[in-house]
Amino acid sequence: MKAAATNAEVSDLWGKLHKQLPNQRRVTYKGMLQVAMADNFVDPSERKLCEQWRVRHKIKRVEHDAIIAELGWTPSEYKLGTKELVGVGGNG
Repeated sequence: MKAAATNAEVSDLWGKLHKQLPNQRRVTYKGMLQVAMADNFVDPSERKLCEQWRVRHKIKRVEHDAIIAELGWTPSEYKLGTKELVGVGGNG
């Protein structure tokens, strides 16, 4: 009886952990992108590492685009590796 209760508890905890995993992967990926984008420049090696991690952990491109938008970047800026800074070093 006690073993069955323990198995049920373990199964319940495993299920909860398994459900949280996709969100934890997203949080980790967003953190990686924040670090890569911190200086408003994404080095090609950083972008490659992030892309490999994204694919390995099954984060879809749509989700990637949503995350970079949350961080204030557009897909084209990310692809170019540089943030377009409005009003910096401008003519005025």
